[in-house]
Amino acid sequence: MRTTTRSVVLALAIGLFTATAHAQHAKFVLFGDPNEQASRAPLEHRFVHPVSAPYFHEDSFVTTDVRAWFVYHDFPQPSAIAGGSAKIYAAQVRLALTDKLQLVANKDGYVDLDTGLTNANGFNDIAAGLKWNFLQDWQKQLHLAVGAGYELRTGNGDVLQNDDEWRIWLSANKGFDRLHLGAMVNFFWAGDKSNGLGNSDRMSWHLHADYHV
Repeated sequence: MRTTTRSVVLALAIGLFTATAHAQHAKFVLFGDPNEQASRAPLEHRFVHPVSAPYFHEDSFVTTDVRAWFVYHDFPQPSAIAGGSAKIYAAQVRLALTDKLQLVANKDGYVDLDTGLTNANGFNDIAAGLKWNFLQDWQKQLHLAVGAGYELRTGNGDVLQNDDEWRIWLSANKGFDRLHLGAMVNFFWAGDKSNGLGNSDRMSWHLHADYHV
């Protein structure tokens, strides 16, 4: 019998110093003048931030904003943690240091874990990094960025946290007039492979699509 893992993600994006919720260069940058190329681009060429896999899915844009998250995750019964669910309450902060460089505080929050193995509450690890947008062409609707970050073992082990790891990623976004596509890939290196949860090096990839109507 096939089993599935289901997640429901509710995202509330609170734009700070930005004109819209569409992905674009921030109107506010910490150092230097913002690049106004994005604000001159047609509205239908502006991408929407991805909402799937919020800890791992980064687009190629430099913005300044805060995004609040609620995640409900349902685990299949025949699994390593014997089914159950998790509820996560978190917020992400992104700050445009320049029009090309962004500080990304992508992971924090509080976890309510109820599975066949444990029923516990606790804090997530904290993860942050830097994103460099090395190509931003609004005329060709082509955008590329790389990033690197680190997750600190500040969380609660009872909710499957308290691990450290390094992360690098590459993201690409390409628009076709009103259709916008995105792809990104992560590489993770675990800091402590002796952890009883079985930490390991791994890779994840993510796809995104939106259409302006």
